Amino acid sequence: MIARTTIEAAVIAWLAGETGLSVVLANQGRPMHGRPCATIKMASFLHQGQDQRLALTDPGAPAYASQRLHGCRSVTISINIYGAGALDLARAAADSLAKETVKDAFSTAGIASVAGAPDVLDLTELLNTSYEERGQFDAVFFLGEEYTDSVPLIEHVSGTGTFEAPEGHAVESITFEADKP
Repeated sequence: MIARTTIEAAVIAWLAGETGLSVVLANQGRPMHGRPCATIKMASFLHQGQDQRLALTDPGAPAYASQRLHGCRSVTISINIYGAGALDLARAAADSLAKETVKDAFSTAGIASVAGAPDVLDLTELLNTSYEERGQFDAVFFLGEEYTDSVPLIEHVSGTGTFEAPEGHAVESITFEADKP
């Protein structure tokens, strides 16, 4: 599993490198740096489809087997740039997501940005008595996540029934009875 702090560090390094700004995590309970500056805020991790079951390792009774699973996740990171030139800096940062050097840096961190530049919003607003320029965009990143499950052994099966093979197959009917180990 890729740690949240690893993703945040990769995004902060990219954004600081592309804009030359001080970048901080949003909602950290401390004052932001002088303007212009940038903040990032990571949203929830979302599952993309169903996780794939990989190798099953069975050490034999009485130990449980273990199974590796792998799934794709996405995470949206909201990026805000404040101060003079914020919109231009936000557009430059959003456009840079298509650069091979940026993709390589994210790949090294274990994440991938979605192709194409995200839309940059103009969120300029009145702050005290003057307007503060603010540009915002959401960047979506994908990552693979692996984890392990402990799979209990089937010690015996209880039930009754008959299995019949489809027509044209040479398998005969199989009958089983309750509580047979």
